[in-house]
Amino acid sequence: MTALQGLRILITRPALQAKDLAAQTQYYGGVVVYFPTLEIIATKNIKKVLLCIKKLKEYDFVIFISPNSVFNTAESIHSICLSWPGNTKTIATGPGTASALKQCGLPSDHCPEKDFNGTGLLNLAALQDIKQKKILIIKGEGGSSYLAKGLKARGALIDNLNVYKRQLPKIDKTDIPNQESIDVIICTSHSGLKNLVSLLYPYWQDILFKKQLLVISSRLTDSAKKLGFVKPPLISDNATNTAILQTLFSWREQSLWNHSPHPN
Repeated sequence: MTALQGLRILITRPALQAKDLAAQTQYYGGVVVYFPTLEIIATKNIKKVLLCIKKLKEYDFVIFISPNSVFNTAESIHSICLSWPGNTKTIATGPGTASALKQCGLPSDHCPEKDFNGTGLLNLAALQDIKQKKILIIKGEGGSSYLAKGLKARGALIDNLNVYKRQLPKIDKTDIPNQESIDVIICTSHSGLKNLVSLLYPYWQDILFKKQLLVISSRLTDSAKKLGFVKPPLISDNATNTAILQTLFSWREQSLWNHSPHPN
């Protein structure tokens, strides 16, 4: 497969989430450069985590916000629960989170078909009539309160459980990629984009803001412009590997067409 042959791609996702995207990119001939701009670490509130897991059967729904929310609770869940309580339904924000649930041997009952975010979750049929329903949201520190507010407005009883946090990775000068060897940079979060600038600008001052970005929303496009990026970012339909690859395919094909000699 050569759709991305020779295209040099900087992936800024945390290491665990970058693995599958990198493998698929390489399958299609792309050259992958790892440069995680977010580090995911478990929070220290282990007592609260264990307490919530012991009460899982009391919840009508448990919403896993991201793959990291799954990976940072699965071991504790399996150590406490012989099996997932049948009356408690799980909800995944998107395909990546649903895949993480299955990978960890946990059920995946509901997932949006599009809009893999708070809006998509609030549009789920399962979350329409939820007055007095108990819902646990498992997420990272500092995440958006949009979903919780929307569910509370419908009369649901919400508990939030923070199981991980994002932080700026510590890097060495030897970790900095060659600025001339990158064609496109993939950023899938606001924190990751800001950290990209913090980490790379001291070394890439002359070229960073001229690089081609690929992002997953118009909001990220706005953030990139405010930070100083010159080129309009490529915008993937969502954060799935499939959507990101399709965006790369389309851009590469258009780029090759524009630079190929055309018949008169």
